[in-house]
Amino acid sequence: MGTVSVRAEDRSRPDGDMAVAELRARAVWLAELSSWRGGFAGALAEARGGLGGALLESPRAVAAFVGARRRRAPRAEADAEAEQDAGAFAAILARGPSAEAAADPGVVTWVDDAYPPQLRELPDPPPALYVRGLVAAGLDALACRHVVAVVGSRSPSAYGREMARAVARDLTAAGVLVVSGLALGIDAAAHEAALDAARGRAAGSVVTAAVLGCGADVEHPPSNRKLFARVRGGGLLVTEFAWGIGARPWRFPARNRVMAGLSEAVVVVEGAERSGALITARYALDLGRSVLAVPGEAGRRLSAGPHRLLRQGAAVCESAQDVLEELGYGDLAVGWADRQAGPGGGDQEADEPAQRVIRALDDGVRTADQVAAAANVTVSGALALLAGLEIDGAVEACGGGAYRLRRDGTAARR
Repeated sequence: MGTVSVRAEDRSRPDGDMAVAELRARAVWLAELSSWRGGFAGALAEARGGLGGALLESPRAVAAFVGARRRRAPRAEADAEAEQDAGAFAAILARGPSAEAAADPGVVTWVDDAYPPQLRELPDPPPALYVRGLVAAGLDALACRHVVAVVGSRSPSAYGREMARAVARDLTAAGVLVVSGLALGIDAAAHEAALDAARGRAAGSVVTAAVLGCGADVEHPPSNRKLFARVRGGGLLVTEFAWGIGARPWRFPARNRVMAGLSEAVVVVEGAERSGALITARYALDLGRSVLAVPGEAGRRLSAGPHRLLRQGAAVCESAQDVLEELGYGDLAVGWADRQAGPGGGDQEADEPAQRVIRALDDGVRTADQVAAAANVTVSGALALLAGLEIDGAVEACGGGAYRLRRDGTAARR
């Protein structure tokens, strides 16, 4: 793993008087400490004029910094979990930097070339990242490819899940690296769609990166175990938390800041007003990244978050093309539109009865009679076409003889 030049013009990067191996060991040590005490490395970096200055501090000076902070902090009644964290933090502090931990090939530090450059823009960048999966290709993709995060509710509606899949799939088709948090719901849908869209690509092609709120070797939630395996095989697992670190509530906002930092844009698909997705969006706005939101049905709890963002000036996202255009990816947007039109071209396909049925459902739920009238086919013909499209997964029946479009199954037909 290459390393950056350790000479610098300012305190944001360490100078060259210290061996790179020692700087890497200190970076990993600070990451281990921050895995048990949230924000510790950021506080030290703020006090020392940047992470580079923090890395120049000796272990004794870091211990003194901890002691000073402890004396200033009000005493709080600690529960068993907090006591466990404090004990682990104290043990790592006493141990000091470890050359063995720094030599781990699954760790990339702030002083390495492979460290994602966009994370250096964070006011509190992670001192080290722990990675699994297609590591070299994944880190290269984060540094060189367009990166967009797709985030949202852990308990989405069918509409939200379909929109997440459609956006992630079509971004992947356009060559964008899709980032999410590998949680249940929208995150899982985005990762799965990106991986599905990549079927048939050459082995080693990275299409998605999962940013975790736990160690990269911890499968949380356990119900996503199969998806973890898929991401390891076709993407990258990345976290600032050391090996074996379990999921805790305070670690997820930290995860969200890394997700926002890696991305050029964040797309929010459903979420309550106080959801973690909005935390990711807020970090993105603070970093000057683009934020887009998928509009939902008025009055629904899961629409509240995206609608709040839209009122605050977020861009509307109804498809992946909106994301591409918002970011000015003209070349990618053209390629994406061409792929959706198919080999016959958009005008020719629009004349096909099945395409007319799909276009009739673009405006919302319709009965077979309404579809027949809009698509200029007989009612029996509309029913036959709808039945075939339902089998293909492009539409679904929603009761009362009505049908709706499945947003995760139609892009290739339109």
